[in-house]
Amino acid sequence: MFKKAFGFLFMFFFLSSAVMPQTAVAAETTVYVSPRRTTGLDIEETFSVNISVSDVSNLQGWQFLLYYESSVINAILTRDPESGNYTQVLEGPFLKAGGETFLVVADFTDNFNATHGRIIAACLLLGAAGDPQSGSGTLATISFEAKAIGNSILDLKTDPPYIDAGLVGGDGKEIPHLTVAGSAHVGLYDIAITSLTPSKTVTNDTTLNIPVTVENQGETPVTSDVTLSITGNPPQTRTITDLPGGEAIILNYTWDTTPVPLGTYILTAEATLEGDVDPTDNTYPPLGTIITVIETIEGDLNGDFTIDIYDIVLVATSFGSRQGDPNWNPNADLVEDNTIDIYDVVIVAQNFGEKA
Repeated sequence: MFKKAFGFLFMFFFLSSAVMPQTAVAAETTVYVSPRRTTGLDIEETFSVNISVSDVSNLQGWQFLLYYESSVINAILTRDPESGNYTQVLEGPFLKAGGETFLVVADFTDNFNATHGRIIAACLLLGAAGDPQSGSGTLATISFEAKAIGNSILDLKTDPPYIDAGLVGGDGKEIPHLTVAGSAHVGLYDIAITSLTPSKTVTNDTTLNIPVTVENQGETPVTSDVTLSITGNPPQTRTITDLPGGEAIILNYTWDTTPVPLGTYILTAEATLEGDVDPTDNTYPPLGTIITVIETIEGDLNGDFTIDIYDIVLVATSFGSRQGDPNWNPNADLVEDNTIDIYDVVIVAQNFGEKA
């Protein structure tokens, strides 16, 4: 049935193409799924995608195959807003702007094989009076229903060996073009950065540990790049792979402050995730707040670039504490042995009165 339908359609075209103008090939012509990515779908939610073309010249006919994962989404009928009728593939306005068209849907099944559904459609501008179209627009619209949490590639085929030609011009020749697939994701995508905590906020020529906590607040595993940015320093990027829904991970960054000039440095972390339903928490700290680290002179505990009585008070109030104690102050751990003791006091005392 498929071969007969398409044979009739394109035989009709070739017989009528002799009186039609020659096709000017557009090198950048693209057939693509739009939107390229559909995300945040709930189970049983319906959605539609367009098969579109851009930068085409003298288009006389088109055909495509579309494969999708039938365990995640199923194809459903699309309502024609003009007639109110439902159809398997709704022809878009682009080609029929040139005159009467003939649309064939040769396959529309969720059971092409054990894993995939398939849709095959073709359309032709009829007769010598037809005006081949140039430009960009929608060729067809297809609707789906979400069936289960997961991802499905909308695998668009418009080239051999899948079909003879995806786009045909007014001269009966194939129009060279690119083909771009799409995808659909069922289940919420939502990643968040919940903390960024440098091991010290006032430091001198040391290597800081900077743990960043990232949480998948969505329903399905996500892969994301998380970038730590520090004023005047190269960004550092880590990649999270397949973080399960509801789980968190701590990414450990380091920063050697030895070569950096004295000053105040702002730290931010950002996670990238296309289709995130709540991108406002992809950056930390939240809007309106900042996290800083001050690189200063040795013995300065409060970051005012002077060693004075205020620094003596800070080291005294945390004296004897260890990491985790209520009075622990990491900025006062000058020898970095996780204890505030006489060695830290000596460093402050030796530098007392110094200014940057």
